[in-house]
Amino acid sequence: MKICVAGQGAFGQKHLDALKRIAGVEITSLVGGNQDATAEVARKYGIPRRRGDPCHADETALPAGRAGDARRPTRAGRDSGH
Repeated sequence: MKICVAGQGAFGQKHLDALKRIAGVEITSLVGGNQDATAEVARKYGIPRRRGDPCHADETALPAGRAGDARRPTRAGRDSGH
């Protein structure tokens, strides 16, 4: 499973730590709010793609047809499209 993680801060790194322990998971990209910090965390975790602007997430990590879901804000899960 290919995953794009949003957030380079403490919580994002906690998720990265957990995800790297799951067999079959590949973290393909990291999206964060600060370009320099995002690049540093991506290097630390060996993530090949990164963006410092969360509005331009790398859509290659999302299943076909679901790229819009990554950008659509949700209200307590009610607008998740499921």
